[in-house]
Amino acid sequence: MLAILDLARPYVGPELRPWQWAAALATLAALGVALRERGLRLREALPTLALAAFLIPTYVDHSRNMESDGIHYYSYLRSALFDRDLDLRNDYELLGWANPSHRNVLPIGAPILWSPLVLAVHVAREAARLFGAGAPSGVEPVYQGAVCLATLAYGAAGLFLLSDALRRWAFAAAAFWATVLCWIGSPLRFYLSVLPGLAHGAEFFAAVLVLRAYLALRDRPDVPRAAWAGAACGLLFLVRSQDGILLSLPALELGLRLARGPDRRGPTRALLALIGAFVVAALPQILVWQAMFGVPLLIPHKVLHGAQFMHLDHPELAGTLLSPRGGLFVNYPAMLAATVGLALLAFRDGRYMATILPALLAGWYVNSTIFDWYHVRRFTGLVPFLAPGLARLLTPLARTGVVLPALLTATFPAKG
Repeated sequence: MLAILDLARPYVGPELRPWQWAAALATLAALGVALRERGLRLREALPTLALAAFLIPTYVDHSRNMESDGIHYYSYLRSALFDRDLDLRNDYELLGWANPSHRNVLPIGAPILWSPLVLAVHVAREAARLFGAGAPSGVEPVYQGAVCLATLAYGAAGLFLLSDALRRWAFAAAAFWATVLCWIGSPLRFYLSVLPGLAHGAEFFAAVLVLRAYLALRDRPDVPRAAWAGAACGLLFLVRSQDGILLSLPALELGLRLARGPDRRGPTRALLALIGAFVVAALPQILVWQAMFGVPLLIPHKVLHGAQFMHLDHPELAGTLLSPRGGLFVNYPAMLAATVGLALLAFRDGRYMATILPALLAGWYVNSTIFDWYHVRRFTGLVPFLAPGLARLLTPLARTGVVLPALLTATFPAKG
């Protein structure tokens, strides 16, 4: 019912809002009953219920239209569904986007993640032809709504999974407030509610999967968990190719175990499984790049902007974090708090810091070398890995009750 009402709203209009609120609240009540049947007391279930309740306004009022880069992402999916090719010429024309080259440099991970819901809509829309409906073109509002709803669903799933993962470092209330801040105090808020047609909600979800896979591998560094970590990193690469640097997180974990010895066979096999699973998961993107550009690997936007896309010898390291034009810490002060918290966390979990720090530094450097370095949305994939710092920082405050963490959360503004 939640999905049906959301997909119907572009056609019916805001009159559906009361029904959406009613369906969401009924779902919240059902979630409460389900958690109680699992044996959780109200105090234990409260963080999950509160996070679900916080998501209701975004569900009701999020955008349902694709804009900007969303058209590029969706062109892959529309072409696959209707034309079964990578010739995007007619897709761009139908979507109203002037692209003389008809080549798409954006990664294909988000369209792949959107595809289950979009395919379900497509099947329903084709079935409607039996009752007199015309043939769909793939650009109708219901298709655009499906993309945006899928992004919201993945973003919400990422938040719940992150909250659960953060309980490794903090108790439930601190993990909850850290998760809320990672949502409303980072670029994720904007890309779930205002521009859900872009890839950043899916990127956040995939990044959380990488974090959880790394933690599982850290607990038991065997071949199956290494393969799962590699697949998660491959999925993240598919969604945002620059986030492929996060493969270093599980790779360093296994590398440290390999260096320590004395048993090197297990870590070696796990490392091979990690790399193999990453390559297999990343293969769809490699094949698309080969088909469209004639090379298996490339820096996507360099195709459009040429050599000026990256200035490796002149990184805007300070500006990327502190510039009023678009610095990460200026736009999202919660991320500065998370960085401070990570420094504190190093005293309790130096192992996590040792493995995540190279990826964080590499992400900072790469983002600072891009010509439009002030677009801090590129840090969305790193937010889940900063979250443990927030959980550590909020632990003493969360012990005081609800009021102080809520007031602190409200004091962290986020631009964009």
